[in-house]
Amino acid sequence: MILKKKRESLLFCTILFIFLTIKGFAFEIDSTAFEQRIDGGGYREFSLNNRSEKTVRYKIEIKEDERDGKQKDMSKWVEVYPKVMTIPPLQKRVLKVFAKSPLETPKGEYGFRLIITPLNVPTLSEKQGKIQVNSSIDFIPVIYMYGHVGDPEFEKNIELENSQFTVDKKTERVVYSGVVRNKSFAGIELGIKFLTTNSTVVEGKYLGRIRRNSEKLVDIFLSKDFIPKKIKRIVIYDAVSLKKIKQIEL
Repeated sequence: MILKKKRESLLFCTILFIFLTIKGFAFEIDSTAFEQRIDGGGYREFSLNNRSEKTVRYKIEIKEDERDGKQKDMSKWVEVYPKVMTIPPLQKRVLKVFAKSPLETPKGEYGFRLIITPLNVPTLSEKQGKIQVNSSIDFIPVIYMYGHVGDPEFEKNIELENSQFTVDKKTERVVYSGVVRNKSFAGIELGIKFLTTNSTVVEGKYLGRIRRNSEKLVDIFLSKDFIPKKIKRIVIYDAVSLKKIKQIEL
């Protein structure tokens, strides 16, 4: 189990490194999370940003999640539009992803790969009067995404325990720590908000994806002017839909 968690952690770090690297070139996507219920049809839009001064073009494909053979596959139920996307310099385009499972599909979490392959873009050289072909990226971004069939009942199955505020001695900043537990059959992207008595949001943070049947230790460095005594409740919310999942009174 420990070895499995280490492999999963290494895989996540590798994917994160790739995204941070390609962000420095032309490619940038606003989210890597699908996280939709698909037995009634799930839909999300993603914004692809061309940060370069050259036109880029991508081929969009959906493939099976092949990492360990244990993830249920939903790739055959996923549709994307467009399948080829051209983005002019310093502009954005929208990628639409829709998935719907067949009737009587068993309850559970399902996954797929979103593969975004750079294509060569022909350009006309003014000096030589010839068409040249350029590609701005030499590697292929692969994003692992998930959906689920059935109701995971996140309101009942997401728990927040051992909440406490401490002060970091080196930085003298307030640190919030706690344990987020997901007892459902599906993973979820979560965020956390700290509220005062009159429900004013003092600060909010993204917690990341909490995998199904797992828990995550949370350590958050808060702003320097954060005052724990003013916080009266903590809200855990779905970072994709922004829906409130759990509210804890302090």
